[in-house]
Amino acid sequence: MRTLRAYGVAEADVDDALQQVCLVVAQKVEQITEGAERAFVFRTAHRIAHRARRTRERRREVHDDTTSELPSAQLDPEQVADERRAFDILASLLSSLEDDLKAVFVLYELEELTMAQIASMLEIPEGTVASRLRRARERFQEKASRLRMKARVA
Repeated sequence: MRTLRAYGVAEADVDDALQQVCLVVAQKVEQITEGAERAFVFRTAHRIAHRARRTRERRREVHDDTTSELPSAQLDPEQVADERRAFDILASLLSSLEDDLKAVFVLYELEELTMAQIASMLEIPEGTVASRLRRARERFQEKASRLRMKARVA
């Protein structure tokens, strides 16, 4: 679910996208190479997230995702609001990255995989992983800096 959200699937669509990933994996379980299960699931999630974003953009519907999760009665409402804003900012920053950079960034920074694991999963050289991670971090920082500047001005 975290990967789907990181790839920009709207909160309201995450469950459906996850179900689609599970269906594809179940249908193709015999074709999945032993030892490459995680990579297969990740690539499938990536494709389904891309399709979900495209479909949502085509519909041009505006959904209010803030009502999709009700906060626990034990949580401080201000804390819930702050966490929601932080998640929205992260989603916005991630959505601004190109898919190849986003994949490496999400796997390394959020999923906490090693560069070797990412290279194996994405079937690319480790040097390419390092290069993409560096570029993704630079772009992420640039976008974050611009957001901070806007926040100071406002």
